[in-house]
Amino acid sequence: MLDGAGLQYQRIYVKDPLVRATLKTALRYPMLTFPAVFVRGAFIGGLEQLRDATASGSILVLLKAERSVFPPRGGKRLATPLS
Repeated sequence: MLDGAGLQYQRIYVKDPLVRATLKTALRYPMLTFPAVFVRGAFIGGLEQLRDATASGSILVLLKAERSVFPPRGGKRLATPLS
């Protein structure tokens, strides 16, 4: 999907169960599945949310936004997953 859109991205494989669990805790998103998609440092959700954002065009707004900070400061979620 990202290749077809001509977007640059970085793929990071997280195989360690402890790292996965820590990421779920840091994002305050216990039902997190992988892949987890971040745009400019902001968590937007998984593959389904990426598809929805691409179909609706809202991905363009995210791509033009300023870079967010990760991990979140003060334990707050960076962004609510798109739906």
